[in-house]
Amino acid sequence: MSSSSKLYVNRHLLILIACITALVVIVILVVSYHVRLLDALTDEVAYDTAEGLGYTNVEISERKNIDIGASICGAGDSVYWEVTGTNPSGDVQSFIVCAGINRGGTPRFI
Repeated sequence: MSSSSKLYVNRHLLILIACITALVVIVILVVSYHVRLLDALTDEVAYDTAEGLGYTNVEISERKNIDIGASICGAGDSVYWEVTGTNPSGDVQSFIVCAGINRGGTPRFI
C-alpha cells in the first residue's frame, strides 16, 4: 500500500471513529435528560391529583415507571402510582395516578 492510500484509509477511519463517538455522546445526553425529567415526577403529583379529587388519608403504595407500549395509562404517560385514599363519600378506594413529563396526574379507577 502506498503512503497516500494509507493516509486515505487512516483519515476515513478517524472520521468514522469521530462519528461513532459523537453518536454515543448524543445517546447518553438524551437518556440522562429523560431520566432527570422522570425523577422530577415526584410523589407530590399523585398526592395533588388525589387530594384535588377530594380524597383524604391518601397513601401511595408503589410508584412504577411505565414500559413502552404498556396499556395501563395513556400514551404520553411515563410513570404511575398505586394510591389508596378516602373518597368524598367516606369510602376507602384504591386507584392509580398516571403522569407524563409534560402533563399532570390523571386518575385511573380500577
